[in-house]
Amino acid sequence: MPFHFEFNPEHRILLVVAEGEFGDADQLGIIDEIRKQTIVLNVAAGIGDYSQIQSFTASANAVQAAAQMPSPYPASIPRFLVALVDHVFGVSRMYKAQADETRSTLKVVRSRAEVFKSLGVSNPIFERLDPL
Repeated sequence: MPFHFEFNPEHRILLVVAEGEFGDADQLGIIDEIRKQTIVLNVAAGIGDYSQIQSFTASANAVQAAAQMPSPYPASIPRFLVALVDHVFGVSRMYKAQADETRSTLKVVRSRAEVFKSLGVSNPIFERLDPL
């Protein structure tokens, strides 16, 4: 699994860190994994951090299919995608544009610092979670 979960219990922020090579199966599978975690943890905000991806090979079809899946978060939950590399940032924006109807609180940003500023939290401490 080229991603893992971390959680900040103080602010109930779920952090998904994608790593290494991220392909079609990962793009489609990550949503179900996020859904499982949000149910268990009563999440108040979600972050998908794609800044540690070394190779993003998910196809446009997989991104579109993932965008059309039901959101893994309740509609009111703020969520963010962190993408440093230009092409991952562009794909993230494409995902947001296609998923905007069910993910209107989703923002695509360049850093976790932008996320924390938007959430009004400083230096949150995250604990790595075991897979469900």
